[in-house]
Parts: sequence; structure tokens; C-alpha cells
Amino acid sequence: MKRDRKTFYKSAIILSFITIAYNILEGIISVYFGIEDETISLLGFGIDSFVEVISGVGILHMVLRMRDTDVAE
Repeated sequence: MKRDRKTFYKSAIILSFITIAYNILEGIISVYFGIEDETISLLGFGIDSFVEVISGVGILHMVLRMRDTDVAE
């Protein structure tokens, strides 16, 4: 069964948005409880989640550029 590129790009975009949303939520919750409980490790984990959001946005941008231009394999 061969799937076309449009299906793969759609899946990649959906997964990118899910990853970004999850990491934002995870970061907010971790930072909140890290500050509330004065736990530096939990605060650091929350901040790291925001770094992962930046990575997710980069991946989303790359996939959108690949979708909008002709890309060789």
C-alpha cells in the first residue's frame, strides 16, 4: 500500500502541533508546581519543556517548507 506525500505531510503537521501543545501544557504545569513546591528540578524540567517547544516549532516550520516546495528524496 503506497501512501502519497500529502498524507505524510498532513500526519507530520498534526504530530508537530500535538507535540507543541503537549510541551506547552507540560511546561506550564511543571513550572507552576516547581515554584509552588520550591523544587528546582521540577522548575528545570518545566523550562526544558519550553526548549522542546522551540524544537517542535522548528520541525513544524521545516515540514511546512518541505510541503510547499518540491523536495527531492
